[in-house]
Amino acid sequence: MASLNICELNLPIEYYSPISGGAVSTVIMQRAKHLIAMGHQVSIVAVDNGDPMYDVGRVIPITMPRRDSLNKVQRALAHFQNRFNHWEWPYYGHYIRNFSQALSNLKPVPDVIITHNDMIASRFVKKVLPNTPVISWLHNEQYRPQSDMKATLATTDHFVAVSEYIKNWTSSQYPGVTSKIEALHNGADLDSFFPPQHFPASTAPLKVLFVGRTCAHKGPDLAADAVWQLKQENIPVLFTVAGSTWWHGVDDMQEPYFRELKGKMERAQANYRGQVPRPQIPDLMRENDVVCIISRFNDPCPLVALEAMAAGCVVLASRRGGLPEICGDAALYVDPDDPQTVTAALRQLTSDPETLKNYKIKATKQAAGLSWHRHALALEKILQAVHSNGS
Repeated sequence: MASLNICELNLPIEYYSPISGGAVSTVIMQRAKHLIAMGHQVSIVAVDNGDPMYDVGRVIPITMPRRDSLNKVQRALAHFQNRFNHWEWPYYGHYIRNFSQALSNLKPVPDVIITHNDMIASRFVKKVLPNTPVISWLHNEQYRPQSDMKATLATTDHFVAVSEYIKNWTSSQYPGVTSKIEALHNGADLDSFFPPQHFPASTAPLKVLFVGRTCAHKGPDLAADAVWQLKQENIPVLFTVAGSTWWHGVDDMQEPYFRELKGKMERAQANYRGQVPRPQIPDLMRENDVVCIISRFNDPCPLVALEAMAAGCVVLASRRGGLPEICGDAALYVDPDDPQTVTAALRQLTSDPETLKNYKIKATKQAAGLSWHRHALALEKILQAVHSNGS
């Protein structure tokens, strides 16, 4: 296949950084690494917040204002623009101008541009590079006024969803998308996430981990309540929580949910680690037996599930969104609307070492078929097809 020049346009609220970056930045970095190894060129246009950036790909940093860097008139104008245009992100007008300038200066001109969780950016990309195909990558449900979709469909050559759930939801919400959307799951970094040396053996007590955003829809409180219940039954369980309400720049204690969660963590005698730098996550997972992803919402395709399975952990998951797609029969499923199912599942894992061992083995086998290399090979075919159709 011919080598392609690919440009990924990161979100205005995401930083392409192992310190302050989120899941979208991880996705961009991982597949850039594999696409470059396959002979392609990858550029990443990303907001620079001053933190070290990933050293993968050709990074084009752009600036974004903060609230305290604008005067009252500028903030009022930005607020009016957002309301008038139904823009989701703060100061999105600044983002448009800055990424447009970055794209206009790119040499050589990209063969394909990929936007992320942004069904507006394509129309501004096309103003700068009218002949370059644009792919809109959908990591979540994206809500836009139906009146907006005519422009989006006219300027977006292809849509890719991170799961069949997101593909089907988007198609039902915006029927015009149906003819040019497909699903491609995220991948597992098998080089970094692998089982510990003693795998699949475990030693008591059972070690349970929640890692991710500490918000209600991710369900860390359900895990904390279940651990506390088991401790009431004198069943030894160690519980660790790693994460924050956002990836950067937040005071968790300002959030009512987190204050409630903190009390539940203390009651369950949890080890609260706070926000853990991404390079430390693989070792953290290897220290545990179970990773809880008890999502109350339709979780599209969480990286933590793929990474936990690759690290040899049992995934305790809800049957919501794309979780059943990526976990298959390798996860132990619970119902977030019935908290006793969470307690029962953990109780089973503490009392039945064979079940624990079998789920660990199934997890690693499932992850092996969902590597980033597999993702990159499928992505390469999509990019070649979109580029050929746009030529």
